Amino acid sequence: MGKYFIFLALIESHHPVLAIFAPLYLVPAVYYYFRVIVHAWLKKPGDAAAPFMSNAQAIALGAALFVTLAAGLYPEPFARLAHYALGIQR
Repeated sequence: MGKYFIFLALIESHHPVLAIFAPLYLVPAVYYYFRVIVHAWLKKPGDAAAPFMSNAQAIALGAALFVTLAAGLYPEPFARLAHYALGIQR
């Protein structure tokens, strides 16, 4: 539904070039969506390979987890940074 409303907004705001390319994006998106459906409903359990996480991926995941928790528990510095970046005066 979200893609439909974005497409409709492109048409209503007179962006014909973007409105032409928007449906073309749906082709690879449908492929990826159906891959999830196939693996979730049509494959037998246990066919998937065991997940592997490298040290670099673990560090990146830990950093993302830390920033997410920090922003959720104490959002004030992040809000100030966003206001500064967007040029919004308080």
